[in-house]
Amino acid sequence: MLKNFLKAVTLVMLMTVYSCEKGTPNQSANTPATVDPDSGGEDSGSGGGDSGSGGGDTPSTKIKLPYEISRQDSDGDTYQYAFSYGENGIISSYSYSSKYAGETSTDVDNYAFTFTSLSLTISRTGTSSSKTWTRTLSNGYVKSYTDDMTKYDFEYNNGCLKQITATDTYGNKNTLTDIWSFTWSNECLTKVVHTFYDDQDPIVLSTYVINYGSELNPYFGKNFEPLCLHTDVADVYPYTPSHMLGLYGKNSKYLATSVKHTYIDEWDGVTPITSNCALQYQFKDGLLSGMTETYSDNEEVSYTIKNKAVN
Repeated sequence: MLKNFLKAVTLVMLMTVYSCEKGTPNQSANTPATVDPDSGGEDSGSGGGDSGSGGGDTPSTKIKLPYEISRQDSDGDTYQYAFSYGENGIISSYSYSSKYAGETSTDVDNYAFTFTSLSLTISRTGTSSSKTWTRTLSNGYVKSYTDDMTKYDFEYNNGCLKQITATDTYGNKNTLTDIWSFTWSNECLTKVVHTFYDDQDPIVLSTYVINYGSELNPYFGKNFEPLCLHTDVADVYPYTPSHMLGLYGKNSKYLATSVKHTYIDEWDGVTPITSNCALQYQFKDGLLSGMTETYSDNEEVSYTIKNKAVN
């Protein structure tokens, strides 16, 4: 999440690794975040189950995820994000509050997530108007949905988000309008390109290039992607953290250290603008306790993160 929607988008091993393209999933496709990869356990789909060795049940692994995140911008704006989880660390509810500098009121919206094997329903109440959206699921990930006259289709490669295609429908005519493409390397999301289509040649509206260091993502294989605090994987409505919580596929193995965002100026539709952001992290008990974004103009955004066991 960046300072404005044009700056928003959405996401190296030291030894030999297998990227998403080479087909070594870091989490079960039909249960998007269940097992701590360091535990050596296998996902039963219910947090436990028969070990298959005649020795009884395998003890469940505690899944620790963020339940409260506070954001403070250098301009004085503040935001709060709160999460509740159900079985296997799958999101059950989410709330988002914002208070802007110089204002006394706080806006709060609450989202409830209801799953079936093939669909997701998201219901919003709060400051914004009440509304309900539905998503079609496949293997636990969002596969498609329609908002107003636009249909969004999601493609994955071994659980890694590969492409989002937006198609507008006017009467009986379907018109391709936007494609977001996602590039993965060494099990990390390294590039996002947003291309707009109209009657003329395609226009690349936005490109994100993401760099990584050697710090492991402590939520790797679970339903949380720290990079998505900084970047939405796509400018797709409604604004809910589906991209952050395992619903848009796997997360990256390492923590991003910088993001370079190149986008077209919204006023003339031609001039490219580049924004650079460095990311730094704080840790507590092996999980993130904070994150700081520092932009090339010295603007800062800081996050405080609280974690707990969710199963």
